[in-house]
Amino acid sequence: MFIKHIIIFLLFIPIIYCQSIVDSNQSFQKGFFREIIFWGPSPAESDSMNDDDNEAYSDYYYYVSKSSRILKELGIEVKDTTSFQIKINYDNDKTEIYKRKPGSIGYILNDGKQKPEIIRYVMTDSDIISKAKEFFQIK
Repeated sequence: MFIKHIIIFLLFIPIIYCQSIVDSNQSFQKGFFREIIFWGPSPAESDSMNDDDNEAYSDYYYYVSKSSRILKELGIEVKDTTSFQIKINYDNDKTEIYKRKPGSIGYILNDGKQKPEIIRYVMTDSDIISKAKEFFQIK
């Protein structure tokens, strides 16, 4: 049990270190921007998960950390949160609140202009990058 928590913690460290946390009170810049918001369970939530869920979360955090550098090089702001409410702003001052379910994982791709794309499953790093290029129309 202790080893499981250490592994999850070690996988989560690069994300906490290199990315800002998003919560429902934080707003984003107006105009053109590219962002991917990764959301996952809090440490308290992951403490109560079974082994299968913990394996999925480990995979999720592994692929998020592996894809983050490339996404940043593509000009995409990478954010990570464990908040239950995620505020998504559009450049026309419209705001949408996404409420995640406890223990859930996923991604929100947003450019402030088109409807954000919400993905609720684990993707590999190459799938994350491919989906981002498609959504943000990057060649």
